[in-house]
Amino acid sequence: MTRFGWSALCAVAVLLAPSAEACTSAPCSPWWTRFPLPKDAVVPANVPALVMVSPGGWPIVDARTLRLRTEDDTGVEATLLPGPLGSGVLVPAAPLVPGTRYHLEGRDPCLGESEEGPPETATFTAGPAAALPTATGTLQAGQEEHGPFQVWGGGSCSVGVEGSQVTLGFTPAPELVPFLPWVHWTLEVDGKPWATAPHGAVDAAGTLGMLDRLRFPHALFSVYSVCETVPDQQPPSDLGLEEGTHVATLRPVLEQSGTPLPPLEVSFKLTCMEKDPVPVPNDSQDKGCSQTGGGLSLLGALAALGLWRRGWKQGVAVGAFMVGGGLALPPSAQACGGPICQAKKFHAPLPTDASVPANVPALVVLSSNGYEADSGNLRLRTEDGADVEATFLPGPHGSGLVVPAAPLVPGTRYHLEASNLCGRYPQEPGTLETSFTADPAVALPAASGTLRAGPEQNATFPVWGGSLCSVDVEGRTVTLGFTPAPELVPFLPWVHWTLEVDGKPWATAQHGAVDAAGNVMPPDRFAYPHDLLTVYTVCKVLPDQQAPSDQGLAPGKHVATLRPVLEQSGTPLPPLEVSFELKCPDEVPEVPEDKGCTQAGGGLTAFGLLATLRLWRRTKRP
Repeated sequence: MTRFGWSALCAVAVLLAPSAEACTSAPCSPWWTRFPLPKDAVVPANVPALVMVSPGGWPIVDARTLRLRTEDDTGVEATLLPGPLGSGVLVPAAPLVPGTRYHLEGRDPCLGESEEGPPETATFTAGPAAALPTATGTLQAGQEEHGPFQVWGGGSCSVGVEGSQVTLGFTPAPELVPFLPWVHWTLEVDGKPWATAPHGAVDAAGTLGMLDRLRFPHALFSVYSVCETVPDQQPPSDLGLEEGTHVATLRPVLEQSGTPLPPLEVSFKLTCMEKDPVPVPNDSQDKGCSQTGGGLSLLGALAALGLWRRGWKQGVAVGAFMVGGGLALPPSAQACGGPICQAKKFHAPLPTDASVPANVPALVVLSSNGYEADSGNLRLRTEDGADVEATFLPGPHGSGLVVPAAPLVPGTRYHLEASNLCGRYPQEPGTLETSFTADPAVALPAASGTLRAGPEQNATFPVWGGSLCSVDVEGRTVTLGFTPAPELVPFLPWVHWTLEVDGKPWATAQHGAVDAAGNVMPPDRFAYPHDLLTVYTVCKVLPDQQAPSDQGLAPGKHVATLRPVLEQSGTPLPPLEVSFELKCPDEVPEVPEDKGCTQAGGGLTAFGLLATLRLWRRTKRP
């Protein structure tokens, strides 16, 4: 089962039977047991400790649970310690021998004292010793975003709210990367604990893997403030952070290392915005993800669960199940259309400090949900109201471009304005105004950065598009890690992106979609069904789901090419290439066992939903 499945299904159980009393964590299962190891399974000979990550928080403290041996079955002397977050920590008595093959074995922690079963096993090779890291990396705060998301925990597993969110971007130091599998994490805000993550949760690109939301309700790199509860949702006990300016502190700990890693700090701000009146759709407007012939639309179901937008993975998985399973609607959907034009969703990407290099080739106004920004309605002026000579052009992704006739004047304050944003549509036309200061000119970038391919993973995920907006599938995914060149960072707000696979377009992203840490902002799914830095192949469609027209990539080896374009620059940015492989796993017999998220007082249990979705598996490993 995917790591978001329990929480999503708890929400479904509550929707189907309001008498649910509690949302409980998944029962102990070896599916959650894992040994964090590098992708190439080469471990520095001087690794301070090896780790077995706990399933669902069940502690690994039994001396029989974890052992280390060589490939010829010679036991390796090591001390077993209980670790943080229920993990088991194995500390070798002496450094490993470079070039030697080792087996790390863990007894199934879900078995009782009198039970026996085959051990979980991971194999690796000891590489040369590496200097223990003394640097952590960098931490940045992304732009504040306003909208709906879900707060995890409580009797309903999650509650839909609206508020303000900031995503933090982390780039690990190169010397830390070889030891990341054995690092666990804490994020503090204003000196108080906010989030934790187990060993191996953060990869070499600084990306946080999916975690069990019932154990880790706060994502490590996401902070938020709850501004209001979604209608018909109970108020959450967790209201997040107060409005205002805060300081986040990221504290990594390399297990059993005598060399502490320095914490990283960054400031961010959260503010609640006054809500605009919600436009009432009429026959001349697009109605979003529509479902004809039923009383409850897919988008309505997602909104009711509070899972739309930020919680898109969970929300669409639940919504698609409800439609595909016939629990809410007949399969008579005609089309999935984009939302209506909203002036407040137009924006001009700028650096977080609103300081722009004086020689910026072009400024950009981004459209709302694919609606074009009319270049005839753009204007650039100084703070005293003087117009700045510029050419106004239509740009890619429906954007509007402002190309200054001469470099900006350092130290001068400017206003970028756009008017009549939704003038061709029935909504209020709307205006946009943003201010910035011109900084001294800097050399236009000639380098793009680096691109890496992460490990191939099994996953359950939605394929976007089609009449139902999305279809849930099982497949294989690879996440690409991008680190921008330092000279590119000052110009990132005005760079747009294309990812090609084997020479064919796979994904695009608007200007400003990639931040200084190489993180990609969540896109509008109606306009961008593929994530810029995620590639996949569809191996299996979930039961009662229609087959998607998009099957992803064919299994096999591929080459991804990332092409950044700095708008209106005469200096082209070099493309970046990386190879990766996708391979569908062999079919494994599925045996539903543990019941997981319980729901009392209703006729349909969460276990019944799990069996229907076929998302829970207990696989015995040889």
